[in-house]
Amino acid sequence: MTAKAFIDTNIYIYALTESEDPKDERKRSIALSIFETLIQSQTIVTSTQVLNEFHSNLVKKFKLEDAVVFNMVEQNILPISLIAPIGFQTYQLAFNLRSQYSLSFWDSLIVASALENNCSTLYSEDMQHQQNIENQLLIINPFK
Repeated sequence: MTAKAFIDTNIYIYALTESEDPKDERKRSIALSIFETLIQSQTIVTSTQVLNEFHSNLVKKFKLEDAVVFNMVEQNILPISLIAPIGFQTYQLAFNLRSQYSLSFWDSLIVASALENNCSTLYSEDMQHQQNIENQLLIINPFK
């Protein structure tokens, strides 16, 4: 069985956008290297929630046209990622994880989706680095 890694929104954003800020360019380089490594060795998983967050951020914060962002998703994320739907079961698991691990509402949905899809690693800038969830999922902040 191939290992699976879940990718959170911010990793896609750094990989697929450019910035004049040296800190962001450093993060872009790291994000791109994560994808280069994972494509060779693991199945990349993300969720419909991540696609929605990615799209919303690029339209609002980066002022990109709706169609441009849609094409970015279609050309860059879909070819390399398994997209997991968020259903009631995910919501229910997230509810249980939220208080147990002190997660925000949105982060608990990400973690629940990663667990449901048997991921062993979750790459995110937003959660506690090296936190282990349910002895199955290790959260990695690659920018630490």
